[in-house]
Amino acid sequence: LPVIEAALQKGEHLPFIIKEHRDLNKLYFKMQEEEELRKELEDLARLKKEQDLDKLKNIVERADNVGYNTEDMERIRKMYERLDEIDQTKKTLLKALDSFVEFEALKAALDRAREMDEIPADLIEKANNVLSRYEKELELFRSIIEAF
Repeated sequence: LPVIEAALQKGEHLPFIIKEHRDLNKLYFKMQEEEELRKELEDLARLKKEQDLDKLKNIVERADNVGYNTEDMERIRKMYERLDEIDQTKKTLLKALDSFVEFEALKAALDRAREMDEIPADLIEKANNVLSRYEKELELFRSIIEAF
């Protein structure tokens, strides 16, 4: 990077911008972004998985924007996707618990949640209790409809 910086500084004094200077400038900013991403990946290694989903999302988006693909970046991308799925499942469970309208959403989220070790057992139990009540009320509703 220091060599590119020096070349860019020399090119700034020209009365016009040449294509090579513009291309070198783009390359410099891309390399800077990649270097920052490398440093942030090192910092992430010290974080706990659940600590900062937004930070992971930001890093994944920035890496995608500059085409930064390394083994570490793929690992981070997969970690982000898994944590995002867990986060969305938790949100869906909580949302479905608040509304009878979300019966199918609760059922699907509960099925996914049972497969995830990261979802708290008490949340799964509450969702399961609500689902049981839904199913009982649905059976009662069906029997009333069939009676007519």
